[in-house]
Amino acid sequence: MPAEALTAFYGSLTKPIELMDISKSNDGTFIAHYRYTSAKRLCDGKAAITTVQRGGDDFIQAIKALDGC
Repeated sequence: MPAEALTAFYGSLTKPIELMDISKSNDGTFIAHYRYTSAKRLCDGKAAITTVQRGGDDFIQAIKALDGC
């Protein structure tokens, strides 16, 4: 997703994204619980965040929304 699309989506939220909780699912995978409000709806969602380690640092490899928002 281009940076412009991310800016357009997150910049237009009526209530910014808020990280509510994060828990480790297994090695390299975390479950993040978050909330935000757009002009159309409230999102109370979860996402699976997969990480990878390179050169001793952790990086996000993938994010998969689990609740449709």
